[in-house]
Amino acid sequence: MKLSTWLRGGTCAGAALAFALPCTAPPASAQSSVAVPVPNGDFSSPHVIGTNWNFAPPAHWGGNGTTISVDAAKHPQQLQAANLNYGGGPAKLYTNLWGVHAGDKVTLTFDDSPSRYTGCTLAQVKDGQKFTIDDGQHSQEVTTKGTSAVGTQNWELDKTYTFTAAKDNTQVTFSSQMPQGSGSCGPMLANVRAVRLPAPPDTQIPKVALPAPQAYNENEPLSVQSAVDYCSGSDTQCSFTMDPQSSYKYYDKARVVGEVHLNCGRNSFDDEREVDYSEKPFDSISRYYAQNDLAMIPPDDISQGKPKLASQVDRGFEQATNSPWTWKRDVKRTVAPRIQPGEASWVELEPARQRVVGYFTSPRNAYRLFSTFDVPSETLSDRWYQRTGPMTDAEFAMCTSDRPTAITPDLRSAPVAVPPQSEMKATRSFLLKLKDR
Repeated sequence: MKLSTWLRGGTCAGAALAFALPCTAPPASAQSSVAVPVPNGDFSSPHVIGTNWNFAPPAHWGGNGTTISVDAAKHPQQLQAANLNYGGGPAKLYTNLWGVHAGDKVTLTFDDSPSRYTGCTLAQVKDGQKFTIDDGQHSQEVTTKGTSAVGTQNWELDKTYTFTAAKDNTQVTFSSQMPQGSGSCGPMLANVRAVRLPAPPDTQIPKVALPAPQAYNENEPLSVQSAVDYCSGSDTQCSFTMDPQSSYKYYDKARVVGEVHLNCGRNSFDDEREVDYSEKPFDSISRYYAQNDLAMIPPDDISQGKPKLASQVDRGFEQATNSPWTWKRDVKRTVAPRIQPGEASWVELEPARQRVVGYFTSPRNAYRLFSTFDVPSETLSDRWYQRTGPMTDAEFAMCTSDRPTAITPDLRSAPVAVPPQSEMKATRSFLLKLKDR
């Protein structure tokens, strides 16, 4: 097979297999650890005054743990802390690790101490106090240092807990293991931080089967429709943040664009023609609406059904990458390949696309909406392949078939002259050469 290629953009190993798999651009370097936001991880909100023990839970955390003032906690870095006992017995606190994806290796870092509550007994604090950390798949027991006197702290800094996330936005829970009846005498927790080593993004997920969106209000699940309706209230109601570790550019599966031209003649010819194609957007929110029969967004095209949400994606992507964003691409181009006798000619396209993963947030409430978008890339060029090759057996059969024509009435008295034998032999010889190619 003869092959000539028009390339716009870089190369990709295995381009001959483009019909089988999309071709992704390789990462520039190995992934490194990325900080994970832990809202109010230092327990600074609500601000607690004096040495009194406050019964308000830490802001942005779930559960029934309480907040301890700087003076009551006596943390060496002058931080507030959380108390993992409340209401006469053990309590818990939980938070979601936003932006963590299934497969990421996550490391939590935290400080702990036995309780400074003066209502403790020495037996409750002298050997340390136990609590557990649960990531939804595994649980690990932790013991604070002990103290020799009631009402004194013994902070241990920068303890760690490492796990592999089983799902996106993993929820972690700190639970006191003090027995019921221990009052407010529970372990103290402070300065919770997290980092993740991102797992490589799954580049085999088709653009027509993007993962479902997820929505939250604080740490609790929220309907996607509620979050979408809220963010669609105005162009600035929410902002979109791109996750650069999970977003990537790639070449989609190759497809034929335009017609396939066959040269059944005896000479080569230049075939000037127009080739045009369109690339459309896909997104997880539109897919969610279609699957749930909400019928408020055209399938796979949020830019038409929720333009204010779409403008938030535009701005978020361009701010993160300093690159342009487009929802659709329509291309029309004139080509003029030269087709040899007995050959077929066609054009294949590997469209350049980008998968963008990110989330919407609002400064006015605690909504979070995680979603995925797949659109034509404005910074990676499409690749066109001009291909020529031998005809198939069926195409040869069309070349050797009789030319369709109407019946010609014999209105003349003399019969039509038979062509000379030399011309008939030449015609048969050409057709046999075509078939042997």
